[in-house]
Amino acid sequence: MNQSLSLPKLSTITVVAAVLLLTSLSQTAQAQRSFYIHDEEMDIGIVPRISPGEAETAIVTQDGMVDLLLAGDAIVIQFSDKKLDHITTEINDDNKAFDESHFGAVLRSMVSSGVRTLLDRGLSIPLYEISEISYKEDRLIILNMNGAEIFEDLEIDDKPVMEQFSRRDARRFITAVERKMI
Repeated sequence: MNQSLSLPKLSTITVVAAVLLLTSLSQTAQAQRSFYIHDEEMDIGIVPRISPGEAETAIVTQDGMVDLLLAGDAIVIQFSDKKLDHITTEINDDNKAFDESHFGAVLRSMVSSGVRTLLDRGLSIPLYEISEISYKEDRLIILNMNGAEIFEDLEIDDKPVMEQFSRRDARRFITAVERKMI
């Protein structure tokens, strides 16, 4: 027995309304550029990406996928431009593999744009939340005020991010952060 689901044909007005709704949601997200999460352990901010050139100090993982920045009174970790371009390319390649209606293509484009917008952010840790920063056993270590390692379990492409910075870059970053922490 063949079973199928048939959907009513969408009117142009419905399609336009859906596009406008999703566009307005994206613009609302853009308008709310930063927000902070306060809990009993630590304050964390979700902020717009910062250009490494605008940061006081910036280092990038050896594979070029993650930026670690000192910006103002915070450490910011974010995907690098290279990683975001890689993600965008993967999404676009996946989109090309689909043979779909115009509405499906518009919807897929909006979703991929939303993914890029979502990932186009940095995670900001205020310096007042950091008790210590060091480089030990080829790993950049940042401890919060409770002694817990920040970013300890953070992995990108199955690689621990904090092990991906060169010793020289890590030491330069540590020096800059410690100067600001005094």
